[in-house]
Amino acid sequence: MLDVGFNLTAFKGRIYIYCRKCRANREHAVLGYYDDDGRLTPPSDFAGVDIAD
Repeated sequence: MLDVGFNLTAFKGRIYIYCRKCRANREHAVLGYYDDDGRLTPPSDFAGVDIAD
């Protein structure tokens, strides 16, 4: 689990995380996110999320 302070839905289910061992950015799939009720929401639901500034 990666705890972040921003909305991962803006990345369309893919993020890059730097690997110190490889010294490269590696693509990772976002498996989902925890909603306010503590339930895991799958990435298929990302498409309909409205992103506000």
